[in-house]
Amino acid sequence: MAHPGVTPVTRYYAFDSRRDMYADRITGSWRALHLPGRPQLLGSTPPHRLAHQLVTDRRIGDRRQSHSLFITDRGPRGHQDSPVFQKVWAAMLRAVRQPSGIAS
Repeated sequence: MAHPGVTPVTRYYAFDSRRDMYADRITGSWRALHLPGRPQLLGSTPPHRLAHQLVTDRRIGDRRQSHSLFITDRGPRGHQDSPVFQKVWAAMLRAVRQPSGIAS
């Protein structure tokens, strides 16, 4: 992380839980990577203008469980049993394809 990579930092998107037991380390790595902007708090729906650093405050088990549970298929389920953060992940993937950061 101390050296620039081949992928431009403007193409990186990061997502974590504030309740993650390693949240401070993870957001510290975002700073080391020089991700644009600051962490943006969101629920389960991405904002119209997608930030490069996304965090959720949603309670997902204890701090240990929050480390990985919210990003896996075993994570929290919502309406019609779909993953709660499905729209957030889809928006990040679209943003990589459309670097303007617009979540459509």
